[in-house]
Amino acid sequence: MENKYISSLLALKAEDILNVSLDRPEALFSNIKTLDELKYSYRKLISVWHPDKNIGRKSTDLIFAHIDLLYIKAKQKIIQNTWNLGQVVFLDEPFAYEKSFDFDLGMCYIGKEKVAWLINSEFEDLALNAIKTIESLKFADNNMKEQMKTFLPCIIRYKKLSNNKLLLLLKKDKNSILLKDISKFYNNKIDPKHVAWILGNCYNFSCFLTYNNLMYGAIDSNHLFVNPENHTVEFLGGWWFSCKEGEKLKAINRLALDVAPLEIINDKKATYKLDLELIRLLGRTLLGDKNGIHLLKDKEIPVSLVIWLRNTVGKNNSFQEYEKWNDVLKQSFGVRRFIKMNLKTSDIY
Repeated sequence: MENKYISSLLALKAEDILNVSLDRPEALFSNIKTLDELKYSYRKLISVWHPDKNIGRKSTDLIFAHIDLLYIKAKQKIIQNTWNLGQVVFLDEPFAYEKSFDFDLGMCYIGKEKVAWLINSEFEDLALNAIKTIESLKFADNNMKEQMKTFLPCIIRYKKLSNNKLLLLLKKDKNSILLKDISKFYNNKIDPKHVAWILGNCYNFSCFLTYNNLMYGAIDSNHLFVNPENHTVEFLGGWWFSCKEGEKLKAINRLALDVAPLEIINDKKATYKLDLELIRLLGRTLLGDKNGIHLLKDKEIPVSLVIWLRNTVGKNNSFQEYEKWNDVLKQSFGVRRFIKMNLKTSDIY
């Protein structure tokens, strides 16, 4: 066994171990291929977390039991030949991921229930801006906080790694898929009915941003994760672009440049209008034509929806846009009803 792997395994914190899902023991035993290697890793790990060696630590029994269950699950998978390491990256500890891709500030690794944004050291100020923004979000009451819970990121960890890169590790719903990957799965043209509920989530989110006097600046398929099963959207990336309304921009999303209002181009100041323009751009892109030129020729897309997406925002604020958007939905699809999206994470990752 590699010393580096064993060292990282033994350095895991209690929360790291408890966060490993029982159906994914590969995330813990990330470097083993045989039963003998599994047994060796298991014995090394329990030697650290055995209750007899941790007298007085209340959580030790729970951790020890969780390791035991993961070991049993791992052994079953190896015997049944369903052991699947997939891909693993060392972020000062092993991280099993389904997919990775480049983004503006570095690399993103999508795990089953976590997303790791690995940010290059020169963008530390933007990484810190993301942390500050997420942690300072305000809610009118507990009801709003509960309603927005599915939209907002939950930070598991933020740390500087040994290579000086910055790790922002966020929770992800196990059924959520990067929106860009969903679009590719449907050959870059998603059914208008599904585009509608995705945009509805975005408009809801934009109202919350306005309540916080905040511009997000990253409503696009590279930063949004969608749960097809329950029609929710998680805004897990792009928080580094966020900025208070009217304040000087710290950075701007490359995808936003095509639709950025004049206030941003000329004054370099944040405006909620950028998010509203990005929602319309996202709608056009998911329907297969980001410029919207050919959308009217597509008989499958309601005319009211096309007209809405091709127009510019004007002077409306987020709340007015949301109200008008609901009118567009009625004109386009009639009475609102739940349209099942037959797509699972296993279809893509």
